[in-house]
Amino acid sequence: MSVNSRTAGYTSIDNASMLSVTKTFISILMFIGGASGSTAGGIKVNTLGIMIIAIISVIKSNNETVVGKKRIPNNVVLKAFSVTMLAAALVSIVTMSINLMQPEFSLIDTLFEATSGFATVGLSSGVSPLLNAPGKLLIIISMFVGRVGPISFALTFSLFKKENSGVVYPDGKFIVG
Repeated sequence: MSVNSRTAGYTSIDNASMLSVTKTFISILMFIGGASGSTAGGIKVNTLGIMIIAIISVIKSNNETVVGKKRIPNNVVLKAFSVTMLAAALVSIVTMSINLMQPEFSLIDTLFEATSGFATVGLSSGVSPLLNAPGKLLIIISMFVGRVGPISFALTFSLFKKENSGVVYPDGKFIVG
């Protein structure tokens, strides 16, 4: 099931009969997906790895994110967190929207469907054929955004491209956590 939930979409068991905790775990695997450069969907294991390494660096009070004697540039770390947050926001919005439109489905089943759509996995808990037209449209949009990538999709809607003006702003003092 762990391989199927990454990208295969091959149903070897009845997903509708799984326990909620199993559906949740498989949803997490679908959300993470496969390796970068593969045809698997999701945020990618490389993105998750960069985020974990960055969190460990913060815990150790390191100013740099370093793995294997190589520094990970801050813009790559920022992109990893941005991809994950945009993907989580999309899956959450699709899940809640479907659940509001069709409350007869359990929240875990709608999460399973939304995550499967975003990660372009192809697994279903039996909800997809019963969705109304707006619900199906949300899954279709989720699949498209998941295939293109959340950041690439968001960039298509930016009205202007900010040019580097050469202005350097002073550091701000922000309290986090």
